[in-house]
Amino acid sequence: MLSRRRMLSRLGLTAASGTPAATLPASAAEPEPPRPTPAPIALNVQDFGAVGDGKKDNTEAFTAAMKAAAEPGNGAVFVPRGRYLINGNLEVPEGVMLEGVFRAPSARTSNSGSVLLAMAGAGDAKGQPFITLHTSCTLRGLTIFYPEQKMKNPPVPYPWTIRGHGDNISLVDLLLVNPYQAVDFGNQPAGRHYIKGLYGQPLYRGLFIDQCYDVGRVEDVHFWSF
Repeated sequence: MLSRRRMLSRLGLTAASGTPAATLPASAAEPEPPRPTPAPIALNVQDFGAVGDGKKDNTEAFTAAMKAAAEPGNGAVFVPRGRYLINGNLEVPEGVMLEGVFRAPSARTSNSGSVLLAMAGAGDAKGQPFITLHTSCTLRGLTIFYPEQKMKNPPVPYPWTIRGHGDNISLVDLLLVNPYQAVDFGNQPAGRHYIKGLYGQPLYRGLFIDQCYDVGRVEDVHFWSF
């Protein structure tokens, strides 16, 4: 129940005399409780021209959305359900989160949810990673699939799918369907990283960690082949 003082305050009166609170000094009126800070609203990558039809190249649309999210700082870009063809490479700016629809790692889906179709780098294991994450970036709820990878022995070499370059990078609830090299947190400093719910079928290398220089956290990683 509300206290008598608070009830009178809502009516604009004081408990002692019934005097309108607005006539008292500011120090005498009861302070208002702090208002909660509104949660940030994620930008939708489709509002920047992205189409999840598996045909249109969405490299520029994703780049533009992430740039817009980075301008105010600590922004997020939401990727709705669809299959988004990416012919180039993605650089996630500092403090930006790229997130899809999954809130737990998917195990066997290359065609449902928020799927990024990686096309660049075939034949070049040392090329530019498909996605480079910088300080305080997050990937969450996404599937990454290489539609042109040949299921043969040996497989087609590709660069790293994800590379961390900076501290406090997070990978949460991701499925990497058939990467040649999955996650590189070793070729560049990547301290205080957080990896949780990482599923995949790496064909050559799975998870490389080095140059952490601080506490890194890794849990619920499931790599297997089928």
